[in-house]
Amino acid sequence: MINGFACFPSRQRLEHDQDIDIAQAPVPEGGTAAALPDPKSKLAEFNAILQATDLLQLGRFAEAETALARVRETDPKMYLIPFLLAEGYTRAGDIARATSEFRKTLELNPSFDQAMLGLARSLHAQQQDEEARTWLNKALELNPRNFRAWYQIAWIELAQGREAQGIAAFEKVLEIQPNFGLAYRDLGMFRIRQQDYAGAAKLLGRAAELGVEEAPLYNFLGIAYGQTGKPQAALQSYQHAVKLDPALAEARLNLGIALYQAGRRAAAKPEFQEACRLRPQFCSYTPADLR
Repeated sequence: MINGFACFPSRQRLEHDQDIDIAQAPVPEGGTAAALPDPKSKLAEFNAILQATDLLQLGRFAEAETALARVRETDPKMYLIPFLLAEGYTRAGDIARATSEFRKTLELNPSFDQAMLGLARSLHAQQQDEEARTWLNKALELNPRNFRAWYQIAWIELAQGREAQGIAAFEKVLEIQPNFGLAYRDLGMFRIRQQDYAGAAKLLGRAAELGVEEAPLYNFLGIAYGQTGKPQAALQSYQHAVKLDPALAEARLNLGIALYQAGRRAAAKPEFQEACRLRPQFCSYTPADLR
């Protein structure tokens, strides 16, 4: 089968696998309850932060940015403001500004591990892996069982070609959090690259069971099933991939091949045609009798 997707996302395609949780943000070092703002006197700011958080989750970054800018003017030392802005810039693809805001967050609150992870993601996207690793190690000093930090370390290790270390980090993630579907997904895609299709099918299937609903995952799962003698399961996986993303050319092509091999030529033809339209270099894979 055709495997046109890289096993791992590019540095510019960052994963947002953690929700913004302002309730879990730690108090800055040296801070006490008495030093924190009185919620009654800061009600407007608190409501603005909650509103901005909701807007960010909805993808309405410009509105969130405006709301946060107003709070920053009245309280420039509130570390959640640069953190939320950094998350917004990350979603908007402005990695340089995200990096700057994550740094400002950590200047105001050096023990905020979510900001450490965000900064590490941004640095990795800019190929600054050594500094990214430094921040991830700091997060692990605060909490050695921070599975999201281990998850990012796994990515850095694999990006630098240290496969054994990367796999070990992924396994550490699953030791700490056995139901973290993204780790199963990434390990499964790595097994595809190693042509360990049986291992890939098991890992990718587990990711699907845990609710990872992504077209590339099901495309790779179809490849794994196809290579381990499970053509019907492969066909169903490709169909699900196309349902999730009709524009995924690789899944269209693989579905066409699976249908053709099953003798369903009439059903296969439109899949080959759509794969050809989406990715002209795939036209050559269309069987001669369907052209």
